[in-house]
Amino acid sequence: MNANKSGTKAAASVKAEVVKLAPDFIEVQYRDKTYHLDFEHYPWFRYCTLDELFNVHGSACGLHWPDADIDLEVDFIDNPPKHMANMSIENWLRWRRNYRQIEAGRKGGSSTSPAKRRAAAANGRKGGRPRKSIGRLSAATA
Repeated sequence: MNANKSGTKAAASVKAEVVKLAPDFIEVQYRDKTYHLDFEHYPWFRYCTLDELFNVHGSACGLHWPDADIDLEVDFIDNPPKHMANMSIENWLRWRRNYRQIEAGRKGGSSTSPAKRRAAAANGRKGGRPRKSIGRLSAATA
């Protein structure tokens, strides 16, 4: 449940959209106000793809880029810190690299193809997946 400062229930979703994108900033329309987000103050955006940047969602307390895993509260947008901690950005980049590898592995492991379907059907007609032979097992462990 999202609640505002007075404790009353707030809307779960508020419209937010990118209205301008330049090499060094992004502008987002949110709650009838346009926010200018300079990449100097918000360096995460420099590493995002266009799809990630344009997929922005508004909430009761701020903006969220789900594909890039970036959340900015309105107070943080209105009063950005003078300098971002480099460690924060490095940790975020490390997480991004790991996340992409995990997602790629998940998709690759669960993907189906015509060749996989044919092989599975052929194995099914033969009684299932072939068992490993004893000779191959002992050679692999030696």
